[in-house]
Amino acid sequence: MARGITQTDVWQAADALLLEGARPTIERVRQRIGSGSPNTVSPHLETWFKHLGARIKDPGAFAAPSDVPDPVLAVAKHLWESAQAEARRDVEEQVVERMRVAVANVEAEKERAAQADRAAFAAVAQANRQTTALEARANELEAERLAHARTQTSLASSLQENQELRLQLAEATRKLEDERQHALATVEKAQERAAGAERRAALHIEAERAARGQADERAAATSRRAEGLQLELLQQSSTHHGVVTTHVNEAAALKTELAHWRASAEEAGARLAALTTELQEARALVREAAAQRDLAESVISAVRAQRPSRKTKTS
Repeated sequence: MARGITQTDVWQAADALLLEGARPTIERVRQRIGSGSPNTVSPHLETWFKHLGARIKDPGAFAAPSDVPDPVLAVAKHLWESAQAEARRDVEEQVVERMRVAVANVEAEKERAAQADRAAFAAVAQANRQTTALEARANELEAERLAHARTQTSLASSLQENQELRLQLAEATRKLEDERQHALATVEKAQERAAGAERRAALHIEAERAARGQADERAAATSRRAEGLQLELLQQSSTHHGVVTTHVNEAAALKTELAHWRASAEEAGARLAALTTELQEARALVREAAAQRDLAESVISAVRAQRPSRKTKTS
């Protein structure tokens, strides 16, 4: 069973190659050892190169045995010096290459840092713009919220005012309806009183007219009878003094009765005038009640006409 490649195997092969004047590489080391994979040889060879400088400072690190002939020592010395020069060149080349790579890496890192700075600056600027936009939007939202709150308050106040106006309108409508009913009742009563007064006045007037006509007729008849008696008395005065006296007394009584009937006629005329005045007052009361009824109906019509406009305004 084949054993694994160790660090000692790789270092011994590299030392042998270096003493032969060849540059130790992964492939050469593998050929010298006769086995081993590149993944196994590579880390050991890197370690060999890292410690090569310290080993070069030690003159006995690569010393040959004391029994070696001088020509062999001279060749070994020459090979050693060549290996040192080659190693120094390799190290210098590696250092230069690594420095170039490092500088390139630093430049690349600087460029990436600059790009990152630019990206960060752009991100900060974008963040500032977004923050400003968000603050502006927040201010707008706050203004909208305050406006909405004011609108809600105004709406609530309007609804409250509308409710109060509706209550006032209902109360005013109820009062107007009561007043209208009262006015209608007053008008009806006034009309009834006026109709009764008209009927009573007509009856009184008719009765007074009839009584006055009768009184006039009686007065006329009495006057005619008195005149006839006077003529008769004048004709019979000489012979019928007693009869004349009787007729004179009768005539006086008839005159008294005539005066009584005339007074009754005048009293009936006064009562007729009073009834006429009462009738006129009743008619005036009827007209006033009718005017109140018309006014109440016009106010109610105006209030009912205003209802739709209030609802439209409220909605």
